[in-house]
Amino acid sequence: MPRKSSRDAILDAVEKVIATHGITQVTLELVAKEAEISKGGLLYHFANKRELMFRMLERHVERFDALTQAIKDSLPPSPGRDLKAYMLARLRDTSRKNISVTKLVGLLDDPDLKNFVTEIKKREFQKIAVKGGDPDRIALLLLAMEGLWMMDMFQIPAFTRKFRDRLEKRLLRMVDGE
Repeated sequence: MPRKSSRDAILDAVEKVIATHGITQVTLELVAKEAEISKGGLLYHFANKRELMFRMLERHVERFDALTQAIKDSLPPSPGRDLKAYMLARLRDTSRKNISVTKLVGLLDDPDLKNFVTEIKKREFQKIAVKGGDPDRIALLLLAMEGLWMMDMFQIPAFTRKFRDRLEKRLLRMVDGE
């Protein structure tokens, strides 16, 4: 198994600090301590806390995109393949399960970080919508899937597992025109 890069170790550390203490408590000192490096070593890789947050979000997007692409590659060709891959990836994405949304909400206090997340969401929708189909239908399916994902993030078990499984399957069938 290849050794983890210093940058990845630092990004793992910032996620652990967020999961443990919340976004508002993140300091470069605390992240450096968690990563078991000096603050100078951290600053060698990231100019400041803000850049660290951007890179953490970018890494999450890259990992999610890779998961989505792997799922897409495993699906048979169909008009709804991109949408279905995205939805399945959202269902399978566990990268933030250890960080509750309440501990991430502070990210959105920074207008640039909020714009970054907004642009990611716009890009995701555009990428799927451009493949064809009814944009309203696509948006509704994406919103339903995002809602289920957010319920997971907030740890709100509003539905029984059986009902939730049925909803997920129905949403995926709707991609194919049910």
